[in-house]
Amino acid sequence: GNNIYMIAKNIEIKYEPNISEGLVEYINSTDPYIFKLVNKQNPVDNTFPEDKDSLLEIPAQYRKKDTIYLYKTALYPLQAMMDAMFSNDIDDVFVTSAYRRYDKQKQLFDGYVEKLMNKGMSYDKAYAEVLKDTALPGQSEHQTGLCIDFMTLSMDELDNTFKDTKAFKWLKDNAWKYGFVLRYPEDKVSITGYSYESWHYRFVGLEVASIMYQTGLC
Repeated sequence: GNNIYMIAKNIEIKYEPNISEGLVEYINSTDPYIFKLVNKQNPVDNTFPEDKDSLLEIPAQYRKKDTIYLYKTALYPLQAMMDAMFSNDIDDVFVTSAYRRYDKQKQLFDGYVEKLMNKGMSYDKAYAEVLKDTALPGQSEHQTGLCIDFMTLSMDELDNTFKDTKAFKWLKDNAWKYGFVLRYPEDKVSITGYSYESWHYRFVGLEVASIMYQTGLC
């Protein structure tokens, strides 16, 4: 309650490189949308989010593939966080995924199931296996446009080799300063319902991120 709130308020943050007060305001956003919870217990339909105009393109220097969109409130904090990584000689990190449409999520999920079935697994077993790591359409927080998946140039695919990178080590100590949290920690699988994803970060704003960082909440 109040004690956690005060701890969060009293934290002193040093940004390297320094950032403007205006950027800190973005990082410390209280936009109600950034607290939208989308998961297995809180699904959305294929019309979400209604305000598609708030999904903005992530500039090319932060990604290595086709156009990727992010919800507007998270975009400047993401850029500031990645600029900080670049300035700390972590220049091989990039965003590989952010906003994902409902129908794209369905395509991904069905494709993973089909891939396992082609290896001889039954539909029921393949479905259950894919569900450990991949959300059903309408249950992925990628649909909010508030989360990103990171990779580095040393990685061949999106997997937990990310935890062995300099980028991950930096994010572990610093992501919260920019309002981002590791969404699916290794020791919280029973709570989140998803396997450990060292590459997946969610924007929740500075105050909530600092509370989660200090208390170990997920």
